[in-house]
Amino acid sequence: VVDLTDWRNPMPVSARLALLEAAEPGPQVIAELACFDVETLSEFDQVVLLRTLEKARHWLDAIQQPVLAAVAGEPGTHDWGREEVAAALTLSKQTADRRITAARNLSGCLTATLAALRAGRISYWHAAHLAAQTAGLAVDLAREVERLALPKALGDGTRPGEGLAAFRRTVTRALIEADPAQTEKQRKAARTDRRVAMWPTAAGTATITAEGLAADQAERIITALRYWSTKTGADDPRTRDQRMADALVDICDDALARAELTPRQARRATTSLVIDHDTLLGLTEHAGWLDRYGPITPDYARELATDSEYRRLVTDPLTGHLLDHSPHTYRPDAALARYVTARSRICDGIGCNRPADQCDLDHTIRYTDGGTTTTDNVHPGCGRDHNLRHDGGWKLKQDPDGTTHWTSPAGHTYLNPPWDYRPLE
Repeated sequence: VVDLTDWRNPMPVSARLALLEAAEPGPQVIAELACFDVETLSEFDQVVLLRTLEKARHWLDAIQQPVLAAVAGEPGTHDWGREEVAAALTLSKQTADRRITAARNLSGCLTATLAALRAGRISYWHAAHLAAQTAGLAVDLAREVERLALPKALGDGTRPGEGLAAFRRTVTRALIEADPAQTEKQRKAARTDRRVAMWPTAAGTATITAEGLAADQAERIITALRYWSTKTGADDPRTRDQRMADALVDICDDALARAELTPRQARRATTSLVIDHDTLLGLTEHAGWLDRYGPITPDYARELATDSEYRRLVTDPLTGHLLDHSPHTYRPDAALARYVTARSRICDGIGCNRPADQCDLDHTIRYTDGGTTTTDNVHPGCGRDHNLRHDGGWKLKQDPDGTTHWTSPAGHTYLNPPWDYRPLE
């Protein structure tokens, strides 16, 4: 045992780092690591420092799990503690839900996994994946999966621990070996929850995933795209991946061309494009906004602004405001609905990213309690965030500009301002 804080024990930097890497992570190790100047280290020692810092982060992740589980509270029908976690950590609800699931399982039955995480021997992502895959299982079954899979992540003297991709496969094998019937039940549940999702990536591009498909169905889709992508000339400069991606768009365009949409479906298919006046004229280069997607580049925004399929909303670059409208009936008319959804863009709930046009328009002060159907008392809210006030114990206040103040049962207040259309500078 060497006292690294004792000045009478001078030690070369490399040796000092080696001792810290071998030590159990904790507050003293973290304090020591913060004292190194990375610019003065050799390339070899920089890698050692990186590994040691990663171990220290895993220790902190382990310390956080029981705290996270305590804040979330006991699991229930609605799990209202999810919103507190999402607001406190500025996470989306889905991410908060995944973090809570992992924390409850690691703090409960997966004690060996939590201990390995605390020792810095596995990453949080290894622990979280194992926790997610064993969530909902009986304690003895979850621990059996842990017994089979965890050693592969830890490694031994003859081989290193598995990376995350390999460990995912190991966990799947462990689930099947521990209880084939339960794994089959999970497979059927995943099929029930199958869905297609989209999220923005780089400005103006997006990623689409199809989750929960049967393996043979997924293979048929890939085969169809490969076949469709070959229907081009030999001089086509696109790569096979590019042709397959374009083939997916072609197939969907063909399906839309054949579809007979109702007026309501046609309205839902119409997407709003937001661009400020000066950018539209080419005088400035500010990001635009595409509904159900997010920020896009100025060139792309101007390109889409000429397309009649998009509802174009031009904003004042100085104030970032749209024109107001304030009817006094219970149900918001079309003008107020357009304004409120354009003002917020997404659900006004904490950590929620559901598009505003897919939400209900909710009265902050109930209409039956004297609340008016005006822009300062109406906001878009998804079904869960609507019930968050009535059943979850949260309180809501709304400012005239649309800013919402959410106060949790724990007494913390979180502000959620309306969308700001002004450029970042």
